[in-house]
Amino acid sequence: MESISEAYSDIAPDASSKFYSILLSTQPAVAAAVAEIIETAIETLFVDVPGWSRELPVNATVISNLPEITGTPLDFIADVLPASQEVVITSSLLTGGDGANSIFGLSGWDVIDAGAGNDSVRGGNGRDVITGGTGSDELWGDFGWNTYLENNDDEQDLLVIKSDQFLENYWYGKSGNNPNGEKADIITELDAFDQIKILGVDTSQITIDQASAHSQSALGIFANGFLEAVYVGTNLNIGQLLDMVSGDASSQVMNKTQGFYGV
Repeated sequence: MESISEAYSDIAPDASSKFYSILLSTQPAVAAAVAEIIETAIETLFVDVPGWSRELPVNATVISNLPEITGTPLDFIADVLPASQEVVITSSLLTGGDGANSIFGLSGWDVIDAGAGNDSVRGGNGRDVITGGTGSDELWGDFGWNTYLENNDDEQDLLVIKSDQFLENYWYGKSGNNPNGEKADIITELDAFDQIKILGVDTSQITIDQASAHSQSALGIFANGFLEAVYVGTNLNIGQLLDMVSGDASSQVMNKTQGFYGV
């Protein structure tokens, strides 16, 4: 059986050649042996996705088949508004295995590949990059400008988007943080039977129209007139996308007690 360091050295070269330069390939024989955090396995990673690119310091690298995978949060003073502090942006690189994983990125600009299986993902506060891999997955980007990457896997996925405009974000201590689409999520290819849920508004408030955000021009998902996401995939039209999107302004959502829906 390979050691953690040997397993990672086998996988790491592939990371630089993936289509967005960052997510680790899943090798089942290796992944079965790896189920813990690898500290300082990667010092930095270069993220290159539609709308932005940047080199980020890595605070944790996890390759795991454990039922629950958790990243490392950003370092800030707990009782002080985070937005008022000088917080160093870091990334947790989280990769699930073949089984059903629950993955929690916490705060940070995290990169998450849930792998095979029916997975549940919470990106946490920050600019996350999320792919569910194969299986029927529930993917929450949470607050911030997130990227849902290539989730067209012929199985039904649920993408859950917290409205940065209508829900209060603890980072800022207020709602109304997306007046001009600056925190709109980017969504690449989906299956026509996937679902998208916008938290903080009712379904009747959802509209689809052409829009631009982060230098990406495509189909925009609007919540009561505010741009929440842009679908940059090529296989869906306005009618199809509208049928896929619903809202949820229930008391559980507004009181911050809504858990995973279950796909």
